[in-house]
Amino acid sequence: MRKLANLTALNVLETEADGITPKAVSGILSEKQVSTKKARVMTEEQRQAAGDRLRKLREESAK
Repeated sequence: MRKLANLTALNVLETEADGITPKAVSGILSEKQVSTKKARVMTEEQRQAAGDRLRKLREESAK
């Protein structure tokens, strides 16, 4: 999957009546490769086991 990143080589084609504010611009979009991650789905048993492990770690670090 590609993600469009930044505008590069920006050129002002038209400006507003004040001569400062750009009305139309052209440029080149840079792109980069990205990957998507699937959401982690846990069963109730896995969620309970993870909770127990975290609880045990918290108890040990509190001592």
